Amino acid sequence: MLAGMGFGLLFAAIGQVPEVAGYWPLAVTQSVALVSVMVTASLLGDSWRPRTPLEVGGGVVAGAMATVAALCFLLATQTGLMTVAAVLTALYPAVTVLLAALLLRERMQAGQAVGLALCLLCVALVSAG
Repeated sequence: MLAGMGFGLLFAAIGQVPEVAGYWPLAVTQSVALVSVMVTASLLGDSWRPRTPLEVGGGVVAGAMATVAALCFLLATQTGLMTVAAVLTALYPAVTVLLAALLLRERMQAGQAVGLALCLLCVALVSAG
């Protein structure tokens, strides 16, 4: 729930960024994310530094993907595609479930399958207008 509120706050804030601000808001959001991870890990008594090359690579890939996603969302809000961007952005949990099923061979529960199907239906309905 906390992550969902964080994403909602991020998207609401990015939606308020004027076009003249350029890409500075993305630099700020990524910096805040880095500090948040460091503080949270420290409070939980864990190290925030990656320990293996795989962790370094995973962190770089995840950070790059998050930055590209935030950039796409920012551009969508500035070009008037906010409704489509908001719906597609809300589908991020579906990607997690699909990746877990494909890469980790996790079995999808009936409720998850129904939820994914409903999400796809909603995206189609929003896209259709």
